[in-house]
Amino acid sequence: MFPGDGAYIASADEVAQRLASHKLEQVLLNAPAGDWGKGERGLGGISGREAEFQQSIETGLGYCERLGCARMHVMAGMTAHGATEEVFAQVSLGVGVGVGFGFGLC
Repeated sequence: MFPGDGAYIASADEVAQRLASHKLEQVLLNAPAGDWGKGERGLGGISGREAEFQQSIETGLGYCERLGCARMHVMAGMTAHGATEEVFAQVSLGVGVGVGFGFGLC
């Protein structure tokens, strides 16, 4: 699921209702990925945006919980926007949200 342009444009309740009306199950959700219109494709590897990345994870996990979705895909961002593997590795290790709640970040 990629709701909108990198942000979530429908509420979790709205998505849950649509899924139920079509007898579908949400099995994977993409974490909010920043400003899609500006070419952002994730926030996790961009130095200086750690708080925004953390908020995106918390928002995504809220949707996962409401939708009964156990997996969330997290995007690091693009090198053109300053993303690095080193920052993503450090930030993603610090997230720790969802562990013990039955969620998996991928």
